[in-house]
Amino acid sequence: MRLSHRISLGLLRGAGHIAIILTIALCLPQQAYPSPESQGQGEVIAQAGGPLAQARILPIRVIGVEVQEAAPGSAIIRIQADQAVGAYETSVLPQPHRVVIDIAEAELSERVPKKQAGRGSVREIRASQYRLKPKPVVRVVVELVSVLPSQVEVTQETLRVLIGQATVKAPPKPAPEVAKPAPKPAPPPPPPAAVEPEPAKPPAAEPAKPEPPSEEPPPVSLELALIERGGLLLPPGRLEIVPAFDYFFIDTRRISVSGFSILPTLIIGVLETEKVQRNIIEPSLTARLGVFRDFQAEVRVPFRYIEDTRSTETMETSTSDAGIGDVEAAIFYQPLRERGWVPDVIVGVRGKSITGQDPFGGSATDLPLGTGFYSITGTITAVKSADPAVIFASIIYTHNLDRTVRLLGSHEFETEIDPGNSIGYNLGVALALSIDLAISFRFEQRFVSSTETRSLQPGVINGEVPGSRLNVATAYAGVTWAIARNVSMDLSVGVGLTEDTPDVSVHLAFPIRFDIY
Repeated sequence: MRLSHRISLGLLRGAGHIAIILTIALCLPQQAYPSPESQGQGEVIAQAGGPLAQARILPIRVIGVEVQEAAPGSAIIRIQADQAVGAYETSVLPQPHRVVIDIAEAELSERVPKKQAGRGSVREIRASQYRLKPKPVVRVVVELVSVLPSQVEVTQETLRVLIGQATVKAPPKPAPEVAKPAPKPAPPPPPPAAVEPEPAKPPAAEPAKPEPPSEEPPPVSLELALIERGGLLLPPGRLEIVPAFDYFFIDTRRISVSGFSILPTLIIGVLETEKVQRNIIEPSLTARLGVFRDFQAEVRVPFRYIEDTRSTETMETSTSDAGIGDVEAAIFYQPLRERGWVPDVIVGVRGKSITGQDPFGGSATDLPLGTGFYSITGTITAVKSADPAVIFASIIYTHNLDRTVRLLGSHEFETEIDPGNSIGYNLGVALALSIDLAISFRFEQRFVSSTETRSLQPGVINGEVPGSRLNVATAYAGVTWAIARNVSMDLSVGVGLTEDTPDVSVHLAFPIRFDIY
């Protein structure tokens, strides 16, 4: 057995073992642990929640936010969940005065309005899905008319935010005063001695006050990494523009024959070893839009530059070409959200055009900038949180549509080409090192069936094209960095593991996010 066949067989077996292990990990229930800064608060809340707090199916759902009572200088806001509330955190933001409540391991119901007018001392109430990964967080912001004290109470499925006089309890009655004898007058103090005045000291600088936390959610590197890898959808109204840069390097050797054959086993001529190196540089621009909840649309426009260098023992030739590549469009939908042992599930459909220069037209020196075939790709992605990491896996199937083209030989003739379809998978994990930095690792493999040709031209061989069955396997390592609130960087490097895979691939992207509605 050839060495490459042994390596491919070993990779298939290893990938199968990895798939079994990750499938078991996805099915195991994950236990939620409170963060160190909120561990004590989480214990108190669990006691207040009673037995139901121990039997929660995470994440909980916030199904209602409303002003329960309102009066001048007083208000009560009720936050309703579908089960016992676990850990939460509160903070106060100035100018304007706001009370912020972050509910951990919670999702916001679609029935809850994102913004509603208040009453009495409450000017406005805002609710949002503050964070999704690795653990979801719901944020409720209560904006007040003036600076008033606040307090939060929890009873099973309800959080009550008490504002102003609602937080004040009746003070205890003071004890009756007892008459005391008048003290004797103290003797007059002696006159003060003359003291030279000390020079005035400059006033001490006030310590810098820490900047209050922002109401807006911070950029979470783990979420950004999942969006780039198709494991998380954008919220409704968010537009993401992604300028990206991809590089591929392919180095292969093959045997070329310069001469002619008189018998199938006898060649008259020169037998040479030909080295082929291909560099592909592909800048692209991608636009993603969260159309509505759990639905995302995407368009990608690539520009491709290819350089081929072929060298033998006697000569070396180089050819290059550039132009637009194949434009792609995709839609994604999330039918299932993570709850208990059930992972997030995202399904997607991607279509590819033939806008790039195909290999069937132009002169013999033109290089293909596209595949020359329309294709439709379907994906199913499962994502499971294991704080502070996230495990994701996908199944990918691509159907290439056949096409009738005109080929050049001794004269032109038409041939129907049916390119091979492909099925594959990828397995990966993303790990948050901090709120601004995350790393990811993934393995992707695709199996491409052989290409077939059908022609009515006499003398043209029909059937499978030799060598068109491919096994493409790549191991990737990547890093995601949240540069600013609306800008991030995603870098990944891939190494080819089979003869059919590019030796090196690099992906660099700078997603820029806007909220347009």
